[in-house]
Amino acid sequence: MLLTTTLLLSAVPLLALAATTTGSGQPFAPDAYHRLLARHVAPGVIDGISSTLVDYGALRADPDYARALDDFAAADPAHMSRAERFAFRINAYNLTAIRTVVDRYPMQSIKDGGNLLFPIWKKKVATVAGTQRSLDGVEHGILRPEFGDPRVHFAIVCASLSCPDLRAEP
Repeated sequence: MLLTTTLLLSAVPLLALAATTTGSGQPFAPDAYHRLLARHVAPGVIDGISSTLVDYGALRADPDYARALDDFAAADPAHMSRAERFAFRINAYNLTAIRTVVDRYPMQSIKDGGNLLFPIWKKKVATVAGTQRSLDGVEHGILRPEFGDPRVHFAIVCASLSCPDLRAEP
């Protein structure tokens, strides 16, 4: 099935991301990301499966999309509490998954962005806290080793109907 208007992303909320600081010392709050999710993530049905869907076409054109990417690129997790860093990294992963799809939209599957030798999960697709990151780098290089929380699997998105739903809030 070609996903022309919506593709599913998923996550289970674990923590709210409080205002902290960016690398420039400015407060970090995911306001643009919050507005983006509120506007473009909604309940829907694909192939008889009720889920939460993302409208990538509208999201791509939304000025808050670029703002959210810039906010997460400039953030400095070193100035965040452990709980804030955990929430930040989960939201950064989810925004990176969104970008992975938006950059290749429309696509049938997120896996279509890679191949057997160069899977999409290993491609550096977004800047997070000043460093180019892949989905695998955020999940296996930061989230799992730093936090050791098995709920990570239920909080990060995989842009697939087989995953838990992405909430319309960070």
